Amino acid sequence: SLEANRFVIATGGIESARLLLASQGGSPAGVGNSSGLVGRYFADHPSTPPLTVVYPPGADWALPNRLDPGPLGDEVLVMSHLGVSDDVQRAGGLPGFHLRLSAFPQPFPDDVVAGAVAALVGPDDPAPTFAGVVNIGFDTIPNRDSRVVLSAQRNELGEPAAEVDWRLTGDDEVLMDLVVRRAAVFLAQVGGLRLDTRPPAGTWTASIEGQHHHMGTLRMASSPRQGVVDPNLRLYDVGNLYAVGSSVFPTYGHVNPTMNLMALALRLGDHLARELA
Repeated sequence: SLEANRFVIATGGIESARLLLASQGGSPAGVGNSSGLVGRYFADHPSTPPLTVVYPPGADWALPNRLDPGPLGDEVLVMSHLGVSDDVQRAGGLPGFHLRLSAFPQPFPDDVVAGAVAALVGPDDPAPTFAGVVNIGFDTIPNRDSRVVLSAQRNELGEPAAEVDWRLTGDDEVLMDLVVRRAAVFLAQVGGLRLDTRPPAGTWTASIEGQHHHMGTLRMASSPRQGVVDPNLRLYDVGNLYAVGSSVFPTYGHVNPTMNLMALALRLGDHLARELA
């Protein structure tokens, strides 16, 4: 047993929801779940699998990843990403997204790339000297039906395990298709590159891969009807219980969540210090 004036749950976008749902001593629906929203609005950051891009003949450029000196003298991987301005995003009705490019010379590494290159290059075109891949990461639309629930399986402590039902929507499919096509136009305009815009699995929602950025299951809102925690990250149902981390995100963006969740943690720390003072 632990006793304290304030408690903070900070165990990630999946486990935070699982822990509350499994804590049913005071409520059969779980702690903090009078709204039924604990575990809902689960999200990850989707990205496309590597899409083949063909560089024009004679092109000898790419955006390589770099290793830069870190603060402790070790080397830190710095990835090269491309994005669009806020004005372009708004004008085009685009979600947040970014592109990561890499390039490699012939011989191409596998049959998939070779097949995509053949589809992108006409029979009378000169053979490209470089191909490469593009990964595109997206922002997604919050979806109430995308959720973490309790599984019939038990974890090593004998408690119900978490089961994740990540669901993207038809609107996400439309926006992903729009972004991939816009990316193809952009790459063609700036460098004459040809991008394979076909979803490998037939649709984008079936083709995407997660980035292990689990978010949204204890979402923050200004009303208990719309979320689990208030703007100060206190659970609406429990006066001395708070949550922090990417679980409280009401929307998701398209980039790594770490800076935002750390900012929220520092903000909550300041809030609790003022309360306890």
